[in-house]
Amino acid sequence: MSRNIREIIIILLFMMLSYSFFSGEVVLGADIVEKLLVSKNLSVAIGDIYGFFLENELLFNRIMNLMVMINLLLFLFLAKFYKDYKENSVDKKELSKKLKDQNLLLDDINIHVWTFKDEETYGLVNKAHAEFINKSKEEIEDQNIYNIYPKEEAERSIKCNSRVFREKVEVYTEEIYKDKNGEDRILAITRTPRLDEIGQVDYLICSAADITAHKMTEEKIRSMTYYDSLTGLYNRRYYEYILPKLDREDNLPLSIIVADLNGLKLANDVFGHEAGDRLLKTSARILKDSIRGEDVVIRWGGDEFCALLPNTGAEEAQIIIERIKSNCLRYDLSPFSPNIALGTATKYTMLDRVEDVFNKAEDRMYKQKSEEKNNINNPILSSLIERFLNNGYEEEEHLVRVRELSLKFGNKLGLSDNLIHKLFLLAEFHDIGRLTVSSGILQKRGELNKGDLEELDKHIEAGYNIAKNFKILNPISELILYHHENWDGSGYPIGLRGKEIPLLSRVLRIIDAYDIMVNGRPYRQAISKEEAIKILKAGAGAKYDPELVDEFIDMIEDKQEVRSNKWEEIDE
Repeated sequence: MSRNIREIIIILLFMMLSYSFFSGEVVLGADIVEKLLVSKNLSVAIGDIYGFFLENELLFNRIMNLMVMINLLLFLFLAKFYKDYKENSVDKKELSKKLKDQNLLLDDINIHVWTFKDEETYGLVNKAHAEFINKSKEEIEDQNIYNIYPKEEAERSIKCNSRVFREKVEVYTEEIYKDKNGEDRILAITRTPRLDEIGQVDYLICSAADITAHKMTEEKIRSMTYYDSLTGLYNRRYYEYILPKLDREDNLPLSIIVADLNGLKLANDVFGHEAGDRLLKTSARILKDSIRGEDVVIRWGGDEFCALLPNTGAEEAQIIIERIKSNCLRYDLSPFSPNIALGTATKYTMLDRVEDVFNKAEDRMYKQKSEEKNNINNPILSSLIERFLNNGYEEEEHLVRVRELSLKFGNKLGLSDNLIHKLFLLAEFHDIGRLTVSSGILQKRGELNKGDLEELDKHIEAGYNIAKNFKILNPISELILYHHENWDGSGYPIGLRGKEIPLLSRVLRIIDAYDIMVNGRPYRQAISKEEAIKILKAGAGAKYDPELVDEFIDMIEDKQEVRSNKWEEIDE
Protein backbone atom coordinates (compact mmCIF):
# COMPACT_ATOMS: atom_id res chain seq x y z
CA MET A 1 0.00 0.00 0.00
CA SER A 2 1.44 3.42 -1.05
CA ARG A 3 2.21 6.08 1.48
CA ASN A 4 -0.49 8.41 0.10
CA ILE A 5 -3.28 5.86 0.37
CA ARG A 6 -2.18 4.92 3.89
CA GLU A 7 -2.28 8.59 4.88
CA ILE A 8 -5.72 9.05 3.36
CA ILE A 9 -7.06 6.06 5.35
CA ILE A 10 -5.55 7.45 8.51
CA ILE A 11 -7.18 10.82 7.86
CA LEU A 12 -10.57 9.15 7.31
CA LEU A 13 -10.26 7.15 10.52
CA PHE A 14 -9.25 10.27 12.32
CA MET A 15 -12.30 12.07 11.05
CA MET A 16 -14.57 9.25 12.20
CA LEU A 17 -13.05 9.15 15.63
CA SER A 18 -12.88 12.86 16.01
CA TYR A 19 -16.45 13.17 14.92
CA SER A 20 -17.49 10.47 17.34
CA PHE A 21 -15.80 11.94 20.37
CA PHE A 22 -15.41 15.61 19.58
CA SER A 23 -18.23 16.08 17.01
CA GLY A 24 -15.60 16.81 14.33
CA GLU A 25 -15.69 20.53 15.04
CA VAL A 26 -13.13 20.48 17.74
CA VAL A 27 -10.38 18.95 15.58
CA LEU A 28 -10.97 20.27 12.03
CA GLY A 29 -12.88 23.42 12.76
CA ALA A 30 -16.49 24.16 11.92
CA ASP A 31 -15.82 25.69 8.47
CA ILE A 32 -13.73 22.71 7.23
CA VAL A 33 -16.29 20.21 8.42
CA GLU A 34 -19.11 22.11 6.83
CA LYS A 35 -17.18 22.31 3.49
CA LEU A 36 -16.54 18.60 3.56
CA LEU A 37 -20.12 17.71 4.38
CA VAL A 38 -21.68 19.91 1.65
CA SER A 39 -19.09 19.03 -1.01
CA LYS A 40 -20.46 16.97 -3.83
CA ASN A 41 -17.11 16.23 -5.41
CA LEU A 42 -15.47 13.41 -3.46
CA SER A 43 -12.09 13.79 -5.19
CA VAL A 44 -12.04 17.50 -4.46
CA ALA A 45 -12.98 16.85 -0.84
CA ILE A 46 -10.28 14.26 -0.47
CA GLY A 47 -7.78 16.56 -2.05
CA ASP A 48 -8.69 19.38 0.28
CA ILE A 49 -8.39 17.07 3.28
CA TYR A 50 -5.07 15.81 2.12
CA GLY A 51 -3.81 19.34 1.62
CA PHE A 52 -4.96 20.27 5.08
CA PHE A 53 -3.23 17.19 6.42
CA LEU A 54 0.09 18.10 4.79
CA GLU A 55 -0.03 21.59 6.21
CA ASN A 56 -0.83 20.28 9.73
CA GLU A 57 0.91 16.87 9.75
CA LEU A 58 2.53 17.28 13.19
CA LEU A 59 -0.72 18.35 14.77
CA PHE A 60 -2.55 15.47 13.16
CA ASN A 61 -0.01 12.93 14.37
CA ARG A 62 -0.35 14.12 17.94
CA ILE A 63 -4.14 14.17 17.78
CA MET A 64 -4.10 10.74 16.18
CA ASN A 65 -2.01 9.27 18.97
CA LEU A 66 -4.29 10.85 21.51
CA MET A 67 -7.38 9.47 19.86
CA VAL A 68 -5.88 6.01 19.62
CA MET A 69 -5.15 6.06 23.34
CA ILE A 70 -8.62 7.35 24.15
CA ASN A 71 -10.29 4.68 22.04
CA LEU A 72 -8.02 1.99 23.45
CA LEU A 73 -8.99 3.03 26.97
CA LEU A 74 -12.62 3.15 25.92
CA PHE A 75 -12.33 -0.32 24.46
CA LEU A 76 -10.74 -1.68 27.60
CA PHE A 77 -13.40 -0.03 29.74
CA LEU A 78 -16.21 -1.43 27.62
CA ALA A 79 -14.60 -4.87 27.60
CA LYS A 80 -14.24 -4.83 31.38
CA PHE A 81 -17.80 -3.53 31.77
CA TYR A 82 -19.12 -6.27 29.54
CA LYS A 83 -17.11 -8.92 31.35
CA ASP A 84 -18.33 -7.69 34.76
CA TYR A 85 -21.85 -7.57 33.48
CA LYS A 86 -21.65 -11.14 32.24
CA GLU A 87 -20.00 -12.31 35.45
CA ASN A 88 -22.52 -10.51 37.62
CA SER A 89 -25.30 -11.98 35.59
CA VAL A 90 -23.85 -15.46 36.12
CA ASP A 91 -23.22 -14.72 39.84
CA LYS A 92 -26.77 -13.58 40.27
CA LYS A 93 -28.07 -16.76 38.74
CA GLU A 94 -25.70 -18.86 40.84
CA LEU A 95 -26.55 -16.87 43.98
CA SER A 96 -30.23 -17.30 43.30
CA LYS A 97 -29.68 -21.01 42.82
CA LYS A 98 -27.56 -21.22 45.98
CA LEU A 99 -30.17 -19.40 48.03
CA LYS A 100 -32.82 -21.73 46.70
CA ASP A 101 -30.64 -24.77 47.44
CA GLN A 102 -29.85 -23.41 50.92
CA ASN A 103 -33.52 -22.88 51.68
CA LEU A 104 -34.22 -26.43 50.59
CA LEU A 105 -31.27 -27.62 52.69
CA LEU A 106 -32.35 -25.63 55.77
CA ASP A 107 -35.82 -27.12 55.46
CA ASP A 108 -34.40 -30.61 55.06
CA ILE A 109 -32.22 -30.72 58.20
CA ASN A 110 -33.27 -31.40 61.78
CA ILE A 111 -31.40 -28.40 63.17
CA HIS A 112 -33.63 -25.47 64.01
CA VAL A 113 -32.68 -22.19 62.32
CA TRP A 114 -34.45 -18.85 62.76
CA THR A 115 -33.69 -15.17 63.07
CA PHE A 116 -34.77 -12.31 65.31
CA LYS A 117 -35.20 -8.84 63.90
CA ASP A 118 -35.07 -7.45 67.39
CA GLU A 119 -35.26 -8.85 70.91
CA GLU A 120 -38.88 -9.97 70.55
CA THR A 121 -39.69 -10.21 66.84
CA TYR A 122 -39.16 -13.30 64.73
CA GLY A 123 -37.59 -13.05 61.29
CA LEU A 124 -37.21 -16.09 59.05
CA VAL A 125 -37.62 -19.66 60.33
CA ASN A 126 -36.90 -23.03 58.81
CA LYS A 127 -39.17 -26.06 58.65
CA ALA A 128 -37.63 -27.89 61.66
CA HIS A 129 -38.22 -24.97 64.01
CA ALA A 130 -41.75 -24.37 62.72
CA GLU A 131 -42.70 -28.03 63.16
CA PHE A 132 -41.25 -28.07 66.68
CA ILE A 133 -43.54 -25.17 67.63
CA ASN A 134 -46.40 -26.85 65.70
CA LYS A 135 -47.03 -23.80 63.52
CA SER A 136 -46.44 -22.95 59.88
CA LYS A 137 -43.51 -20.73 58.92
CA GLU A 138 -45.93 -18.02 57.83
CA GLU A 139 -47.56 -18.06 61.28
CA ILE A 140 -44.21 -17.44 62.98
CA GLU A 141 -42.32 -15.04 60.74
CA ASP A 142 -42.59 -11.36 61.72
CA GLN A 143 -44.51 -12.31 64.88
CA ASN A 144 -43.82 -11.21 68.45
CA ILE A 145 -42.40 -14.09 70.49
CA TYR A 146 -45.19 -13.69 73.08
CA ASN A 147 -47.58 -14.84 70.33
CA ILE A 148 -45.56 -18.00 69.85
CA TYR A 149 -44.45 -19.16 73.31
CA PRO A 150 -45.93 -19.11 76.83
CA LYS A 151 -44.85 -16.11 78.89
CA GLU A 152 -42.17 -17.90 80.92
CA GLU A 153 -40.46 -19.38 77.87
CA ALA A 154 -40.80 -16.14 75.89
CA GLU A 155 -39.19 -14.06 78.66
CA ARG A 156 -36.33 -16.54 78.96
CA SER A 157 -35.64 -16.24 75.23
CA ILE A 158 -35.90 -12.43 75.29
CA LYS A 159 -33.36 -12.27 78.10
CA CYS A 160 -30.81 -14.17 76.01
CA ASN A 161 -31.64 -12.15 72.88
CA SER A 162 -31.12 -8.91 74.78
CA ARG A 163 -27.65 -9.94 75.80
CA VAL A 164 -26.66 -10.65 72.19
CA PHE A 165 -27.99 -7.29 70.98
CA ARG A 166 -26.40 -5.46 73.91
CA GLU A 167 -22.99 -7.15 74.11
CA LYS A 168 -22.64 -8.15 70.42
CA VAL A 169 -21.41 -11.60 71.46
CA GLU A 170 -22.44 -15.12 70.56
CA VAL A 171 -24.39 -16.79 73.36
CA TYR A 172 -24.80 -20.56 73.91
CA THR A 173 -27.50 -21.90 76.21
CA GLU A 174 -29.23 -25.19 76.98
CA GLU A 175 -32.93 -24.59 77.51
CA ILE A 176 -36.03 -26.71 78.02
CA TYR A 177 -38.98 -26.12 75.69
CA LYS A 178 -42.14 -28.14 75.15
CA ASP A 179 -42.48 -29.64 71.69
CA LYS A 180 -45.68 -30.04 69.68
CA ASN A 181 -46.57 -33.14 71.76
CA GLY A 182 -46.23 -31.25 75.03
CA GLU A 183 -43.06 -33.12 75.99
CA ASP A 184 -40.08 -31.34 77.53
CA ARG A 185 -37.10 -31.26 75.18
CA ILE A 186 -33.62 -29.90 75.83
CA LEU A 187 -32.40 -27.58 73.06
CA ALA A 188 -28.78 -26.45 72.67
CA ILE A 189 -29.25 -22.92 71.28
CA THR A 190 -26.59 -20.68 69.75
CA ARG A 191 -27.51 -17.01 69.18
CA THR A 192 -25.11 -15.22 66.81
CA PRO A 193 -25.20 -11.45 66.09
CA ARG A 194 -25.02 -10.15 62.50
CA LEU A 195 -23.45 -6.69 62.37
CA ASP A 196 -24.11 -3.94 59.84
CA GLU A 197 -21.49 -1.67 58.19
CA ILE A 198 -21.23 0.55 61.27
CA GLY A 199 -20.84 -2.35 63.71
CA GLN A 200 -24.37 -2.43 65.12
CA VAL A 201 -26.39 -5.64 65.47
CA ASP A 202 -28.69 -5.75 62.45
CA TYR A 203 -30.33 -9.03 63.44
CA LEU A 204 -29.38 -12.27 65.14
CA ILE A 205 -29.30 -15.81 63.82
CA CYS A 206 -30.37 -18.66 66.10
CA SER A 207 -29.65 -22.32 65.61
CA ALA A 208 -30.70 -25.13 67.91
CA ALA A 209 -30.23 -28.88 68.15
CA ASP A 210 -32.34 -31.25 70.24
CA ILE A 211 -29.86 -32.76 72.72
CA THR A 212 -32.41 -34.50 74.97
CA ALA A 213 -31.13 -37.99 74.11
CA HIS A 214 -27.53 -36.84 74.55
CA LYS A 215 -28.34 -35.34 77.93
CA MET A 216 -30.13 -38.51 78.99
CA THR A 217 -27.05 -40.53 78.02
CA GLU A 218 -24.83 -38.01 79.81
CA GLU A 219 -27.03 -38.21 82.90
CA LYS A 220 -26.99 -42.00 82.73
CA ILE A 221 -23.19 -42.01 82.61
CA ARG A 222 -23.06 -39.54 85.50
CA SER A 223 -25.52 -41.70 87.43
CA MET A 224 -23.38 -44.75 86.85
CA THR A 225 -20.35 -42.79 88.01
CA TYR A 226 -21.64 -40.93 91.05
CA TYR A 227 -24.95 -42.54 92.04
CA ASP A 228 -25.86 -45.77 93.77
CA SER A 229 -28.20 -47.64 91.43
CA LEU A 230 -30.30 -49.21 94.20
CA THR A 231 -30.96 -46.30 96.55
CA GLY A 232 -30.46 -43.32 94.23
CA LEU A 233 -28.05 -41.74 96.72
CA TYR A 234 -24.55 -40.56 95.88
CA ASN A 235 -21.93 -43.31 96.06
CA ARG A 236 -18.46 -43.53 97.55
CA ARG A 237 -16.83 -42.24 94.37
CA TYR A 238 -18.85 -39.05 94.69
CA TYR A 239 -17.74 -38.79 98.33
CA GLU A 240 -14.13 -38.77 97.17
CA TYR A 241 -15.00 -36.15 94.54
CA ILE A 242 -17.04 -33.78 96.73
CA LEU A 243 -15.12 -34.00 100.02
CA PRO A 244 -12.21 -31.72 98.94
CA LYS A 245 -14.77 -29.15 97.73
CA LEU A 246 -16.57 -29.18 101.10
CA ASP A 247 -13.43 -29.36 103.23
CA ARG A 248 -12.89 -25.59 103.11
CA GLU A 249 -12.90 -22.86 105.69
CA ASP A 250 -16.11 -21.25 104.41
CA ASN A 251 -17.95 -24.54 105.17
CA LEU A 252 -16.83 -24.74 108.80
CA PRO A 253 -18.06 -26.07 111.09
CA LEU A 254 -18.37 -29.24 109.00
CA SER A 255 -20.19 -32.13 110.64
CA ILE A 256 -20.21 -35.75 109.48
CA ILE A 257 -22.83 -38.32 110.37
CA VAL A 258 -21.91 -41.97 109.88
CA ALA A 259 -24.84 -44.39 109.71
CA ASP A 260 -25.08 -48.17 109.64
CA LEU A 261 -28.29 -50.01 108.80
CA ASN A 262 -28.99 -52.64 111.44
CA GLY A 263 -30.38 -56.02 110.42
CA LEU A 264 -29.51 -55.99 106.71
CA LYS A 265 -27.74 -59.36 106.89
CA LEU A 266 -30.71 -60.76 108.79
CA ALA A 267 -33.11 -59.47 106.16
CA ASN A 268 -31.04 -60.92 103.29
CA ASP A 269 -30.29 -64.29 104.91
CA VAL A 270 -33.73 -65.00 106.36
CA PHE A 271 -36.29 -63.04 104.36
CA GLY A 272 -34.49 -62.81 101.03
CA HIS A 273 -32.58 -60.12 99.13
CA GLU A 274 -35.80 -58.50 97.99
CA ALA A 275 -36.58 -57.72 101.63
CA GLY A 276 -33.01 -56.49 102.11
CA ASP A 277 -33.25 -54.18 99.10
CA ARG A 278 -36.56 -52.84 100.35
CA LEU A 279 -34.97 -52.10 103.73
CA LEU A 280 -32.02 -50.32 102.08
CA LYS A 281 -34.20 -48.15 99.86
CA THR A 282 -36.48 -47.18 102.73
CA SER A 283 -33.51 -46.29 104.95
CA ALA A 284 -32.00 -44.19 102.15
CA ARG A 285 -35.28 -42.31 101.80
CA ILE A 286 -35.38 -41.68 105.56
CA LEU A 287 -31.84 -40.26 105.54
CA LYS A 288 -32.58 -38.09 102.51
CA ASP A 289 -35.80 -36.75 104.05
CA SER A 290 -34.08 -35.97 107.35
CA ILE A 291 -31.34 -33.67 106.09
CA ARG A 292 -31.39 -30.19 104.54
CA GLY A 293 -31.07 -29.18 100.92
CA GLU A 294 -27.40 -28.23 101.10
CA ASP A 295 -26.40 -31.46 102.88
CA VAL A 296 -25.10 -34.54 101.04
CA VAL A 297 -26.09 -38.15 101.81
CA ILE A 298 -23.88 -40.94 100.50
CA ARG A 299 -24.19 -44.70 100.46
CA TRP A 300 -20.71 -45.55 101.62
CA GLY A 301 -21.09 -49.23 100.80
CA GLY A 302 -23.18 -52.25 101.82
CA ASP A 303 -25.24 -51.18 104.82
CA GLU A 304 -23.15 -48.06 105.57
CA PHE A 305 -24.09 -44.44 104.85
CA CYS A 306 -22.71 -41.03 105.70
CA ALA A 307 -23.96 -37.45 105.56
CA LEU A 308 -21.80 -34.37 105.04
CA LEU A 309 -23.26 -31.29 106.73
CA PRO A 310 -21.51 -27.99 105.84
CA ASN A 311 -21.88 -25.03 108.25
CA THR A 312 -23.29 -27.35 110.91
CA GLY A 313 -22.17 -27.56 114.53
CA ALA A 314 -22.35 -30.58 116.83
CA GLU A 315 -25.66 -29.58 118.43
CA GLU A 316 -27.39 -29.12 115.09
CA ALA A 317 -25.95 -32.43 113.84
CA GLN A 318 -27.42 -34.15 116.92
CA ILE A 319 -30.82 -32.65 116.09
CA ILE A 320 -30.59 -34.22 112.63
CA ILE A 321 -29.70 -37.58 114.21
CA GLU A 322 -32.80 -37.43 116.42
CA ARG A 323 -34.87 -36.57 113.35
CA ILE A 324 -33.54 -39.67 111.58
CA LYS A 325 -34.45 -41.87 114.54
CA SER A 326 -37.91 -40.36 114.72
CA ASN A 327 -38.50 -40.88 111.01
CA CYS A 328 -37.48 -44.54 111.32
CA LEU A 329 -40.39 -45.13 113.72
CA ARG A 330 -42.86 -43.85 111.13
CA TYR A 331 -42.28 -46.82 108.82
CA ASP A 332 -44.11 -50.09 109.46
CA LEU A 333 -41.98 -52.13 107.09
CA SER A 334 -41.94 -55.90 106.61
CA PRO A 335 -40.22 -57.91 108.04
CA PHE A 336 -39.16 -55.22 110.54
CA SER A 337 -39.00 -51.47 110.76
CA PRO A 338 -35.75 -49.70 109.75
CA ASN A 339 -33.23 -49.20 112.50
CA ILE A 340 -30.07 -47.16 111.91
CA ALA A 341 -27.05 -46.84 114.18
CA LEU A 342 -25.72 -43.26 114.08
CA GLY A 343 -22.63 -41.38 115.16
CA THR A 344 -21.45 -37.83 114.50
CA ALA A 345 -18.36 -35.65 114.85
CA THR A 346 -17.57 -32.06 113.84
CA LYS A 347 -14.62 -30.27 112.26
CA TYR A 348 -14.20 -26.72 113.62
CA THR A 349 -10.80 -25.64 112.27
CA MET A 350 -8.72 -26.36 109.19
CA LEU A 351 -6.12 -27.86 111.51
CA ASP A 352 -8.48 -30.81 112.08
CA ARG A 353 -8.13 -33.58 109.51
CA VAL A 354 -11.46 -34.51 107.96
CA GLU A 355 -10.39 -38.19 107.96
CA ASP A 356 -10.04 -38.05 111.77
CA VAL A 357 -13.49 -36.47 112.06
CA PHE A 358 -14.98 -39.27 109.96
CA ASN A 359 -13.25 -41.95 112.07
CA LYS A 360 -14.49 -40.36 115.30
CA ALA A 361 -18.08 -40.34 113.99
CA GLU A 362 -17.70 -43.98 112.90
CA ASP A 363 -16.41 -45.02 116.35
CA ARG A 364 -19.41 -43.41 118.02
CA MET A 365 -21.74 -45.15 115.60
CA TYR A 366 -20.25 -48.58 116.34
CA LYS A 367 -20.54 -47.97 120.07
CA GLN A 368 -24.24 -47.27 119.74
CA LYS A 369 -24.66 -50.28 117.44
CA SER A 370 -23.02 -52.59 119.98
CA GLU A 371 -25.16 -51.28 122.85
CA GLU A 372 -28.40 -51.86 120.96
CA LYS A 373 -27.37 -55.27 119.67
CA ASN A 374 -26.75 -56.58 123.19
CA ASN A 375 -29.92 -55.08 124.60
CA ILE A 376 -33.01 -57.22 125.30
CA ASN A 377 -35.02 -54.28 124.00
CA ASN A 378 -33.26 -54.36 120.64
CA PRO A 379 -35.55 -52.38 118.29
CA ILE A 380 -35.32 -54.96 115.48
CA LEU A 381 -36.09 -57.88 117.80
CA SER A 382 -38.97 -55.93 119.31
CA SER A 383 -40.29 -55.21 115.83
CA LEU A 384 -40.04 -58.90 114.88
CA ILE A 385 -41.81 -60.02 118.06
CA GLU A 386 -44.60 -57.50 117.58
CA ARG A 387 -45.16 -58.63 114.01
CA PHE A 388 -44.90 -62.27 115.06
CA LEU A 389 -47.61 -61.90 117.68
CA ASN A 390 -49.92 -59.41 116.00
CA ASN A 391 -49.94 -60.47 112.36
CA GLY A 392 -51.20 -64.03 112.66
CA TYR A 393 -47.83 -65.80 112.64
CA GLU A 394 -48.35 -67.25 116.11
CA GLU A 395 -51.03 -67.29 118.76
CA GLU A 396 -49.81 -65.55 121.88
CA GLU A 397 -51.94 -67.91 124.01
CA HIS A 398 -49.93 -70.85 122.67
CA LEU A 399 -46.67 -69.18 123.69
CA VAL A 400 -48.03 -68.39 127.16
CA ARG A 401 -49.06 -72.00 127.71
CA VAL A 402 -45.75 -73.38 126.39
CA ARG A 403 -43.78 -71.00 128.67
CA GLU A 404 -45.80 -72.13 131.73
CA LEU A 405 -45.38 -75.82 130.90
CA SER A 406 -41.64 -75.28 130.29
CA LEU A 407 -41.11 -73.68 133.70
CA LYS A 408 -43.12 -76.39 135.38
CA PHE A 409 -41.42 -79.24 133.54
CA GLY A 410 -37.97 -77.76 134.03
CA ASN A 411 -38.54 -77.63 137.77
CA LYS A 412 -39.83 -81.21 137.78
CA LEU A 413 -36.69 -82.33 135.98
CA GLY A 414 -34.51 -80.45 138.45
CA LEU A 415 -32.84 -78.27 135.80
CA SER A 416 -30.47 -75.52 136.86
CA ASP A 417 -31.66 -71.92 136.81
CA ASN A 418 -29.50 -71.28 133.76
CA LEU A 419 -31.10 -74.16 131.83
CA ILE A 420 -34.59 -73.14 132.93
CA HIS A 421 -33.86 -69.60 131.66
CA LYS A 422 -32.75 -71.00 128.31
CA LEU A 423 -35.81 -73.25 128.17
CA PHE A 424 -38.03 -70.22 128.86
CA LEU A 425 -36.39 -68.30 125.96
CA LEU A 426 -36.74 -71.36 123.74
CA ALA A 427 -40.44 -71.58 124.59
CA GLU A 428 -40.81 -67.88 123.68
CA PHE A 429 -38.91 -67.90 120.38
CA HIS A 430 -38.92 -71.49 119.08
CA ASP A 431 -41.35 -70.61 116.27
CA ILE A 432 -39.98 -67.15 115.42
CA GLY A 433 -39.01 -68.52 112.01
CA ARG A 434 -42.70 -68.74 111.11
CA LEU A 435 -42.31 -65.06 110.13
CA THR A 436 -40.97 -66.36 106.82
CA VAL A 437 -44.00 -68.58 106.16
CA SER A 438 -46.94 -67.38 104.13
CA SER A 439 -49.83 -66.29 106.36
CA GLY A 440 -52.10 -68.16 103.94
CA ILE A 441 -50.51 -71.44 105.03
CA LEU A 442 -50.50 -70.59 108.73
CA GLN A 443 -54.18 -69.69 108.68
CA LYS A 444 -55.27 -72.39 106.25
CA ARG A 445 -58.22 -74.51 107.33
CA GLY A 446 -57.97 -78.24 106.88
CA GLU A 447 -55.03 -80.48 106.06
CA LEU A 448 -51.88 -78.97 104.60
CA ASN A 449 -50.65 -80.38 101.30
CA LYS A 450 -47.07 -81.46 100.58
CA GLY A 451 -46.02 -78.06 99.29
CA ASP A 452 -47.51 -76.32 102.33
CA LEU A 453 -45.66 -78.66 104.68
CA GLU A 454 -42.36 -78.13 102.87
CA GLU A 455 -42.68 -74.37 103.26
CA LEU A 456 -43.74 -74.70 106.88
CA ASP A 457 -40.72 -76.88 107.65
CA LYS A 458 -38.38 -74.05 106.51
CA HIS A 459 -39.31 -72.03 109.58
CA ILE A 460 -36.85 -74.09 111.63
CA GLU A 461 -33.74 -72.87 109.83
CA ALA A 462 -35.20 -69.37 109.55
CA GLY A 463 -35.66 -69.28 113.34
CA TYR A 464 -32.09 -70.44 113.80
CA ASN A 465 -30.76 -67.64 111.54
CA ILE A 466 -32.87 -65.02 113.29
CA ALA A 467 -31.65 -66.08 116.74
CA LYS A 468 -27.99 -65.99 115.62
CA ASN A 469 -28.32 -62.27 114.85
CA PHE A 470 -29.17 -61.30 118.46
CA LYS A 471 -26.81 -61.77 121.36
CA ILE A 472 -29.70 -62.41 123.73
CA LEU A 473 -30.97 -65.29 121.53
CA ASN A 474 -27.71 -66.69 120.23
CA PRO A 475 -27.44 -69.28 123.07
CA ILE A 476 -30.72 -70.89 121.99
CA SER A 477 -30.16 -70.71 118.20
CA GLU A 478 -29.17 -74.39 117.90
CA LEU A 479 -31.94 -75.42 120.31
CA ILE A 480 -34.40 -73.80 117.88
CA LEU A 481 -32.75 -75.58 114.94
CA TYR A 482 -33.15 -79.04 116.55
CA HIS A 483 -36.53 -78.84 118.25
CA HIS A 484 -38.17 -80.86 115.43
CA GLU A 485 -35.61 -83.65 115.45
CA ASN A 486 -36.98 -87.11 116.35
CA TRP A 487 -35.56 -89.60 118.82
CA ASP A 488 -35.22 -92.24 116.10
CA GLY A 489 -33.50 -89.88 113.65
CA SER A 490 -36.53 -89.37 111.39
CA GLY A 491 -36.90 -85.65 112.19
CA TYR A 492 -35.57 -82.55 110.44
CA PRO A 493 -33.59 -80.57 109.46
CA ILE A 494 -30.42 -82.60 110.25
CA GLY A 495 -31.74 -86.05 111.23
CA LEU A 496 -30.12 -86.21 114.69
CA ARG A 497 -31.14 -89.10 116.90
CA GLY A 498 -31.25 -90.00 120.59
CA LYS A 499 -29.09 -87.90 122.86
CA GLU A 500 -27.42 -86.26 119.91
CA ILE A 501 -30.40 -83.96 120.16
CA PRO A 502 -29.84 -81.31 122.88
CA LEU A 503 -31.85 -81.95 126.06
CA LEU A 504 -33.83 -78.69 125.92
CA SER A 505 -34.79 -79.35 122.30
CA ARG A 506 -36.10 -82.80 123.33
CA VAL A 507 -38.00 -81.23 126.23
CA LEU A 508 -39.63 -78.56 124.06
CA ARG A 509 -40.48 -81.16 121.38
CA ILE A 510 -42.82 -82.85 123.84
CA ILE A 511 -44.29 -79.68 125.39
CA ASP A 512 -44.99 -78.06 121.99
CA ALA A 513 -46.55 -81.19 120.53
CA TYR A 514 -48.80 -81.70 123.57
CA ASP A 515 -50.13 -78.12 123.57
CA ILE A 516 -50.89 -78.22 119.84
CA MET A 517 -52.72 -81.53 120.27
CA VAL A 518 -54.99 -80.35 123.08
CA ASN A 519 -55.55 -76.79 121.78
CA GLY A 520 -55.38 -77.32 118.01
CA ARG A 521 -54.19 -75.24 115.10
CA PRO A 522 -56.16 -73.70 112.23
CA TYR A 523 -55.14 -76.71 110.16
CA ARG A 524 -55.45 -79.30 112.99
CA GLN A 525 -58.42 -80.26 115.14
CA ALA A 526 -57.92 -80.21 118.95
CA ILE A 527 -58.16 -83.50 120.86
CA SER A 528 -58.66 -84.41 124.50
CA LYS A 529 -55.93 -84.64 127.13
CA GLU A 530 -56.35 -88.40 127.31
CA GLU A 531 -55.98 -88.81 123.55
CA ALA A 532 -52.90 -86.62 123.62
CA ILE A 533 -51.31 -88.74 126.33
CA LYS A 534 -51.96 -91.87 124.24
CA ILE A 535 -50.25 -90.27 121.23
CA LEU A 536 -47.27 -89.22 123.37
CA LYS A 537 -46.91 -92.77 124.68
CA ALA A 538 -47.18 -94.16 121.14
CA GLY A 539 -44.47 -91.76 119.95
CA ALA A 540 -42.08 -92.49 122.82
CA GLY A 541 -38.88 -93.98 121.41
CA ALA A 542 -39.80 -92.80 117.91
CA LYS A 543 -40.53 -89.08 117.97
CA TYR A 544 -39.88 -88.37 121.62
CA ASP A 545 -37.31 -89.21 124.28
CA PRO A 546 -39.10 -92.09 126.13
CA GLU A 547 -37.84 -91.13 129.58
CA LEU A 548 -38.90 -87.52 129.12
CA VAL A 549 -42.35 -88.65 127.93
CA ASP A 550 -42.82 -90.59 131.18
CA GLU A 551 -41.77 -87.60 133.27
CA PHE A 552 -44.05 -85.25 131.33
CA ILE A 553 -47.08 -87.54 131.62
CA ASP A 554 -46.48 -87.83 135.36
CA MET A 555 -46.45 -84.03 135.54
CA ILE A 556 -49.68 -83.43 133.62
CA GLU A 557 -51.42 -86.22 135.56
CA ASP A 558 -50.46 -84.39 138.77
CA LYS A 559 -48.36 -87.23 140.11
CA GLN A 560 -45.71 -86.57 142.71
CA GLU A 561 -42.88 -84.40 141.37
CA VAL A 562 -39.51 -86.04 140.98
CA ARG A 563 -36.41 -83.88 141.14
CA SER A 564 -33.30 -85.58 139.88
CA ASN A 565 -29.84 -84.37 138.93
CA LYS A 566 -29.72 -86.79 136.00
CA TRP A 567 -31.35 -84.13 133.79
CA GLU A 568 -28.66 -81.54 134.53
CA GLU A 569 -26.53 -80.79 131.45
CA ILE A 570 -23.52 -78.60 130.90
CA ASP A 571 -24.61 -75.18 129.81
CA GLU A 572 -22.57 -74.15 126.83
